[in-house]
Amino acid sequence: MPGLAAPTRLRVRAATDSTLTLVWVDNSSTEYGVEIYRIDPVAARSGDGGSWEFIGLAEERIDSNVKGTGSRSYEDYDLAPARDYCYRLRAYVGFDRVRKTGFSESVCGRTAP
Repeated sequence: MPGLAAPTRLRVRAATDSTLTLVWVDNSSTEYGVEIYRIDPVAARSGDGGSWEFIGLAEERIDSNVKGTGSRSYEDYDLAPARDYCYRLRAYVGFDRVRKTGFSESVCGRTAP
């Protein structure tokens, strides 16, 4: 979709025993936000129903204005200690989130013990 680009440089910046903070670069000035997906890599490898789960939105739109491009962050909380989690993102347009980009690269992080 012209003018709409997937987020890049997704990283886990900080970790506690129950929280992982994601950071990325927003490459689009037209999106309303990004959808955040998480997977348990152990469950995915073992075939235990591991699939990407939608966990939330990082909204970009404030009233009728979109923030623009730049660095963004999101905190995933209430996680289990000493456990791996993987994430990926995609930008969307419209309040119904029908128009979306492809997914960003995936990144994994581990909560502290």
